[in-house]
Amino acid sequence: MARLIYLPHYIVETQLIRCTLENAILRFHFDGFSSGYIHSSSSSFDFKFALESIPGIGTVVVSYSIGRHLCSRDGSNVVRITFIEKFGPLPPLSSEVIDPYIPDSISVIDIQSNTSSFMRDGLERLYMVVKGSKDNIQCSNRGICNHDDGICECINGLEGSYGPSDGYGNLGQRDDCGYIGKSVFDCPSSCMHRGLCDKATFTCICDRGYDGPDCSLRVCPKALSWFSNPSLSELLFLSLKFDDIFMVECSDMGLCNRLTGECYCNVGFEGHACDKMSCTSTRLGRTSTCSGHGECLSMRQLAYRKKLNGVSFPHDYGTKMISSSSWDADKIFACHCDDGYEGFDCSLKP
Repeated sequence: MARLIYLPHYIVETQLIRCTLENAILRFHFDGFSSGYIHSSSSSFDFKFALESIPGIGTVVVSYSIGRHLCSRDGSNVVRITFIEKFGPLPPLSSEVIDPYIPDSISVIDIQSNTSSFMRDGLERLYMVVKGSKDNIQCSNRGICNHDDGICECINGLEGSYGPSDGYGNLGQRDDCGYIGKSVFDCPSSCMHRGLCDKATFTCICDRGYDGPDCSLRVCPKALSWFSNPSLSELLFLSLKFDDIFMVECSDMGLCNRLTGECYCNVGFEGHACDKMSCTSTRLGRTSTCSGHGECLSMRQLAYRKKLNGVSFPHDYGTKMISSSSWDADKIFACHCDDGYEGFDCSLKP
């Protein structure tokens, strides 16, 4: 007998704002985009309208703890911004004062968005930041993303069908395959015999090396991202989640072939996960490594080959387990030329 499945409950994000400002024009920013101009005395309705004018922010709920004005001289009002359509942990809002009308006015806008952060209003009531944890899985794990056009191809078969939702499991306009169109019988395609079916949610737990709602996709090798390398403070804070956050398919420097599980690297990069710079060059139609007159070595290896005034002067590089300054030790490669050759590709004679 068919039965419906129920999606688990997740938490949406709430950020806090305190505005200690007498009279000014403000503007807010979110994820690289800006709102329209808004007066410091704006109502919660006008503030909500201004925030929702920011591209991509979606629907928000704005509530004031005290009064009907966004800002006040004593900063007694705590503003809560709850994101209804943006899921997962979100970047913080930011702000700027465009035009303070009174030169000596107090102008402070405090925005809290970090876990465990809080604010107290003028009545000593406590308000906490809530970091979003609502599911934001690609195509809700009920469809396959077409990366050419960014559209989800939702599952529609004997085991069940899915379609666009409102983000909360109901029929909506989000092309996310989050709406259950009819009763679900089983995991899609029986997980292609490449994984186990969770009968509680009818989702596949794929074997190692496979991915997708039906385990039909291959996973490509992962390595440290070229673009998302963390700062030292981030490394220390996120050390337990380091691999999940910064180890990415094809190192963000190539495209994954989901049929074969192989990375197609950008020009100048190589390795099974596109995690290394190459030393190849092409001259007169001929491709070679270091022009055949040198070795392609990593920064770590080159450090041991260092010379000072012609005398060997080796030193360690990249030996610390956590170091943001030597992240490139085993990623950036360069040519170490044979005697009698020079240049970045060892093609020149001195």
